[in-house]
Amino acid sequence: DEKDAIAPIILEPFAQKVSPNRFKTSHHFFLKEAKNSATLDYKIDLFKRSIKTTLPPNWETFFKELKDKVDPLKKITGVKVFQIPVNNKPLLQLIAKDEVLQKICSKAENYQIIIKNKELDTFKKRLRHFGYLLSD
Repeated sequence: DEKDAIAPIILEPFAQKVSPNRFKTSHHFFLKEAKNSATLDYKIDLFKRSIKTTLPPNWETFFKELKDKVDPLKKITGVKVFQIPVNNKPLLQLIAKDEVLQKICSKAENYQIIIKNKELDTFKKRLRHFGYLLSD
């Protein structure tokens, strides 16, 4: 209802007004100021309480998709990540060709390698064997 003065105030944190009686929302509005899953849940709950009506399935799907995107990456513990200097060709070749180092190292982008913490001592000893010193 265009005469409803309260609706724009209620919907402002959740949507953008696109015409006198139409609003548009997106993930941007719901993720704005959200710090974690709990604050996102709070904002969704606040929206539902503000609307005071049963939401259609597309809204529930929208909220589920938002929640599914919270913390989508898993932190890996128990590893060290090292970056090999691009200009250090002998070290690059050693890590690429040495059978022991190949088993210990997982290759990542941008000349990075990942070493499990439990393999770190073996990695350091193997590098030392070839004249490299990796300090703690």
